[in-house]
Amino acid sequence: MPRGGKREGAGRKPSLEWFDRIAIGASAHNLLKDRARADAEARLMKKPLVARALAAQLEVEKRYRWSELRAEALAQRRQELSRHGYSDAELDEIARNTVVTPPPGMDQDMERATQAVFKTRKRGYSEPLRRPYGVRGKHFENNVLEQVADEEGVSLRMVEACLNEYRAFLKYLVSSQGYTAAIL
Repeated sequence: MPRGGKREGAGRKPSLEWFDRIAIGASAHNLLKDRARADAEARLMKKPLVARALAAQLEVEKRYRWSELRAEALAQRRQELSRHGYSDAELDEIARNTVVTPPPGMDQDMERATQAVFKTRKRGYSEPLRRPYGVRGKHFENNVLEQVADEEGVSLRMVEACLNEYRAFLKYLVSSQGYTAAIL
């Protein structure tokens, strides 16, 4: 955005290059998205119905000895790979990314247990629908933006401008360039 004068090169030069502004906006956007997701997940886990559903799923896992079977499969895989000279750090990374398929029938039992809990749900709401004033919105966003400003060494106002510029850039990519909304 130009600051003063209409002729070429007039006015104050931007303090950050375009790519730096987009990078700061992206970090703020991602941090806001992560915090919002964590906040929503925490609120969801407080609901008694979800806690009962998770307990029912845990019972199914215990019945199938899923944690033991998974641990045995990962240990066996780790032992195979250690013979080929992988380091402990590489083995840990492989173990994190290894998908162990559950025993047959466990998925259906898990779904049945979850559905049984949710069928007992009462209609209506047991808690107020309105959230307290100021819990989210500017207060929530400002805490995140202040953190990004401290990390990047710029002002809060600059981070807000970078975030708006980044969101406008994403909107442009999705609308005119044909990118999917998955990048948001």
